[in-house]
Formats: sequence, C-alpha cells, structure tokens
Amino acid sequence: MMLWCLALTLSQPVAASSNIVDILIIDVDAISAQKSSDKLRSLLARDKNIGSPSLAISVLAVNLAAPIGPQLVAMKKHMAGILYVTTPLLVPHVRKAFVNTPIVVTGVVDARQSDRQELLFLEDKLVTGYLFQQTPLAKRISHLARLCTGITKIGYITTREAKKTPKFDEFIEQERASLHKLGITVDVIFVDRLSEITALPDLVRSKRIGALDIVYTQFATDHFSALLTSVKQAAVPYVFSLPQAVNRGAAFSVYTAMDAKDAKIAKIIAGLINGEPVHSFPVEIQTSQTLAVRYSEFSKIKSCDADRAIRLATVRLE
Repeated sequence: MMLWCLALTLSQPVAASSNIVDILIIDVDAISAQKSSDKLRSLLARDKNIGSPSLAISVLAVNLAAPIGPQLVAMKKHMAGILYVTTPLLVPHVRKAFVNTPIVVTGVVDARQSDRQELLFLEDKLVTGYLFQQTPLAKRISHLARLCTGITKIGYITTREAKKTPKFDEFIEQERASLHKLGITVDVIFVDRLSEITALPDLVRSKRIGALDIVYTQFATDHFSALLTSVKQAAVPYVFSLPQAVNRGAAFSVYTAMDAKDAKIAKIIAGLINGEPVHSFPVEIQTSQTLAVRYSEFSKIKSCDADRAIRLATVRLE
C-alpha cells in the first residue's frame, strides 16, 4: 500500500465553508492513482467555477489480493471530503470506511449482470460517476467475424488471475452461448508466462483456432511486443479489448468509448466542491462501442477485408 499527498492551490475567491477540500483517490494501482491525481489536479486548476482556494489531493492504493480488513483501517485514518474511486469493485469496501462521504466512481462495469457486487453502489444515494459498459467477448468476435471470413473457433486469451474474479466461469459460459448462435466455439487460453507467449502459434495450429480475442491485461501491457509478435506469427484474425493495443501496433480493437472521461469526472468533483448535491449527478454508464483499426496491420491478414474495416472504424490508423 502506498500513500502520498499533493496540494493544489487555486487563485479563485473563497466560496466553500472550509479553507481546504480533501479529495482522496483510491485505486488498485499506485501508478494509475498518481496519473488520475495529476489529471484531476490539472483540470480542476483550469475550472473557473471553483471557489475554494485550496484543495488537498491524496492517493491510496488498495491491494484486492490482500485481506481488505487492515486496509479498511488505513482508509479510515483519512479525513476525506470527496472520494474518487477508480474502479467500481472498490466501492463496497470504501463505503465501509466512509459511511457518509460522497463517492465519485469510474471504471469498467458489466451492467448485464445486475447481481454483481459492484452494481450495489447504484442504490447508494451518495455515489455518482462515469462508468463504461464492458464490451462482451461475443460482441468483439461478432465485429471481427463481420470483417474476416471462416471464423468457427476462437481463442480467448487472458491471465490466470482473471479466473479468480467472481463468476468467471459463468461469464465464459454466457459468452459461449452467445457465440454458439454464430456457429463459433471458444477455447480459453491462459497466458501469463513468457514461455506461453512464444508457444501461442503452435497452440493455435494444434487446436485449429481461427481467431484470437485478447484481453489487454497488465501482463499483456508489460510484454506487448513479444505478444504481438507471437500473434502475428499465428497468422489468424485477432481483436484486442482496449485501444492502447492498436496505438502500439495491433491490427484491431473493439472497446467502449471513453472519450472525455477525465473531464466528466472533474466536472462532477467541481460541482461537489461548490456544494451541489450528489443526486444532481446521476451515475452515467457509457455503452457506445468503438472500432479501432490499424490498416497496415489488418491488411496483412488474408481472410479479412481491410478496406471495409477502415470504412467502419471510428479510430483509423495507417
């Protein structure tokens, strides 16, 4: 767990009841939390409607793989006026530490499963935020199948850590049922070792996999060059779950659009600083999907229509 504090001084007149507004950013990753802090600090500094002369922005990294009890004790030591939580998974835990504090939440949520724990915050009148609907595996593959012929079996690439998440097996079965209607079967492939990356081409051939769906995990991020090289050697159509992969050289990605997320979060927090009630900012869940294509790479996949892909894409890279 890591903790540090940043002070932000604004030149606007005092309009708040206290001299300092304390904002605590809670994330599962310290580096990500720092980036969120920097973006929020910059956006709030440019907001001329904020009357408070001083904001204190702190960040706290929570390890979901460790016992949450001791971490809740650490949370309670903070005097936060506004909480910015960067994943809905943390909201139930954060609420135990801060009973009456407004929470602004962002991150990816599967709104199709109403019984998932992270959706309980929708009943909390002190929670608002800007969230993104998880793009289903079946939806990504259906987009890929529109552009590439002969896909009857796909390999779903993720890490073994994903299997520990609640209802992972149920999620896979739901996606299998959806893809079955398209005549496509699914093989789950766990890749979180370098040896498994290099073995991918042979695995694709031995299992007769016709396409790959690749979750842009932290492991994939850290070993992206090796992973992309191996995927290209497999010589089958593939799709990533986040646009960063296409920015780094991949051929295709389907994801939920996250445009203006930081600005939306900053606007909500600015409103709370100025005394606006939480219920004036209803939780918004973004569901619009975006196709990202790198033409130079997509055109190398023989079974795919690169010209059609580039026409349909909302993000086009040469």
